[in-house]
Amino acid sequence: QYRKLRNSFRFLLANISDLEALAPMESLGELDRWILSEAKTVFEEVKKEFDEYEYARAMIRLNAFVVSKLSNIYMDVCKDRLYCDAKDAESRRASQTVMALILRSLLTLVAPILTYTADEVVEYMPEFLRENQASVFGLVSKELPSVKSEFDAAKLLEIRDGFFEAVEKFKKEGSVKSTLELALGLPKGFEGLSSEKDMEDFFLVSGLLDKDEGEALASFDVDSKEFSVMKSAKHKCPRCWRYAAETEDALCPRCQKALS
Repeated sequence: QYRKLRNSFRFLLANISDLEALAPMESLGELDRWILSEAKTVFEEVKKEFDEYEYARAMIRLNAFVVSKLSNIYMDVCKDRLYCDAKDAESRRASQTVMALILRSLLTLVAPILTYTADEVVEYMPEFLRENQASVFGLVSKELPSVKSEFDAAKLLEIRDGFFEAVEKFKKEGSVKSTLELALGLPKGFEGLSSEKDMEDFFLVSGLLDKDEGEALASFDVDSKEFSVMKSAKHKCPRCWRYAAETEDALCPRCQKALS
């Protein structure tokens, strides 16, 4: 549990190192609002359990959130925008803002039981988050802002699990090395995230297609709706590795814009 928390702090610190101020809340994307809402709920429950001296239960709850949602989903989803979007792109700054808010709140939440680690984190925090404090002992706990998540997260997570389970067979065979080689085939009328890019990021694929558009490598059902795993029809971008380039060895439109 300790190693996972420490590594999560390291990841958050590394990816907000060039952030100088928080982005406005209205610039947050759907996935940003979702993880912020989830974090607020969990942190409040953990704080309550700490106040009731239920330390073991609180740490199990906190660790489950950090592993299953913050690290395995949100951090993984954000790597593409953090590393490949333009430095000051709104989507990148929005994700950095959420990471900074979660880092700041998580830091003061665990400081009483991980004092030395918390104090070490403060040494590497951006100056505006540190608030001119030399150590963690000068920081005051802050609640995360209240934001509303507007999509059915439980449903999307179920579809995501079905997708990765279907892909695992091809990874074991060696016919698929990365989910970025793939596109997700959606049933007609399916409503997920309003942003197509957020949907692609959530499933770690390079495109979304109508499930009847091409040949499916595999299919899976969720709530009597059929989803398909398909090969992307485009080419691998040498910069971001997404299969979103129009021709071989060419940059995808997003990377061309980021480098221009």
